[in-house]
Amino acid sequence: MAYYNTVKMVTFTAGVLAAGHVNKFAVINSSGQAVLNTTAQGPVDGIFGEEVDGAVAGKAVSLVQPDGCIAKVVAGAAITNGDLVGSDTVGRAITHVDAVDTVAVGRALQAATAAGQVISIHFMIQRSSA
Repeated sequence: MAYYNTVKMVTFTAGVLAAGHVNKFAVINSSGQAVLNTTAQGPVDGIFGEEVDGAVAGKAVSLVQPDGCIAKVVAGAAITNGDLVGSDTVGRAITHVDAVDTVAVGRALQAATAAGQVISIHFMIQRSSA
């Protein structure tokens, strides 16, 4: 079962959001709005909190901040416990690929056997060394 420890939440204005973004990686767009991350292995600004489903553009949403906390995230594929993780193009966690300009955003604290599972990660931003 995925879990949180004490997390820092910051509130932003929602951009265009659809249902199903809870526990997915988010970025802040050029308008200062929280939107789903769509850049594979790119930087993220947080993870959408529980209240995001049902939110519409312009409403407030909270993001879990990457400050070394333990956070829940949706897996985009099978992940081995202990793997570094990055984001896929729809805000889900995938095993990080170490390459130029990629970002590991945490370490899996649980395994995922398939896409869609919610797992716990140690959420922290690390620029790839490649």
